[in-house]
Order: sequence, then C-alpha cells, then structure tokens
Amino acid sequence: MAADLNVYDVEHVCTAHPGMSREAWENIYREAWQLYYSPEHMKTLLRRAAATGVPLGSLIKLLVSFATMVPLENVHPLQSGLLRLKRPSERRPGMKRVHPLIFWPQFIWETARKHVALAGAIVRLAATVYRISRDPASKVYLDQALMPVGADDEETLDLFIKTAGGTAAVAHVKRVAALTRGTPAV
Repeated sequence: MAADLNVYDVEHVCTAHPGMSREAWENIYREAWQLYYSPEHMKTLLRRAAATGVPLGSLIKLLVSFATMVPLENVHPLQSGLLRLKRPSERRPGMKRVHPLIFWPQFIWETARKHVALAGAIVRLAATVYRISRDPASKVYLDQALMPVGADDEETLDLFIKTAGGTAAVAHVKRVAALTRGTPAV
C-alpha cells in the first residue's frame, strides 16, 4: 500500500498488482480513457444519443469534461472544475517552493493553454453535434449496442457468456422468469 495519502484517489495506483508494474497499470488506465473518449467513439456516443432521444447539449458537457480532464489536469472529471485555484504558498510538505515571479506567469500560461484545449474540444464536439442533428438518418441510427436483445443472444453474445457476472445475470433472469411464468428453470 502507498504511504502517500495523496494518491488515494481514482487516478493513482496505491496498491501493488500481481501481474503489472505500477507504471504499466497507470499506462493502461490512461489508455482506457484515451480509447473510450477518442473522437471516433464520442461521435458514436452522440449518434446513439440522437437515435434514442438523449439531449445532445447535455451529453456534450459530460463528454468535454470526461474527455479532457484526465489528459489536461491529471484528475478524474468528477474532481475537476473550470478554474483551478493555486497559490505559490500552498505546497505539500516536502515540495520545493516556487518564487511568485516564476509561479504566476507559469500558472497563467498553463491556465490559458488548458482553456484553449477545452474550447477546441467544445468546438469540435459542437460541430459533430450539428452534423448529426442535421442528418435525417441520425434518428434511425443503429449499432450493436442499440440492437434489441434477441431470444438466443444470451447464449451467443460475449457480454453474457464471457464473464461470471454475465452468466450469473442470465441465470438469475431465467430463474425469475421460471418462477413468475411457471416455466421450468434451466
């Protein structure tokens, strides 16, 4: 377990993993964020939202926050905000103090750079939403995640058969169905 209590959050590794180094574990965490919040996947999420009636404006707010806070601030989006307040006198014990004439220009530059990146993300997502909302096919968009579950899908889809939780959930649904409909349980 890590001795530094500052790492007990959702961004840092605080305990050993039996098969990965700390660096490998942190890299996988970052890669998962990059893959899920890639421009291509966010476009897919927006298409699904348009097809299912989710307000796209609300989704943009979430996507901007979740896609940018880990790479920009190195914090989970639920721990972030629009403006980080920092002072040169507020340093953790053991960290070197930075002279105010160095700290403040760096802080202003860092803040401006991050807000330009945020503005760019907002503009890109807003343009994507504009194109999706103007596309008549967006209301009937369908991919595997939106497909209704078929009668035999619980026997073939990886979601149901590759994990203990998935197989347990299918078995539970079958037991409930058997009890409520009077059909024999499998």
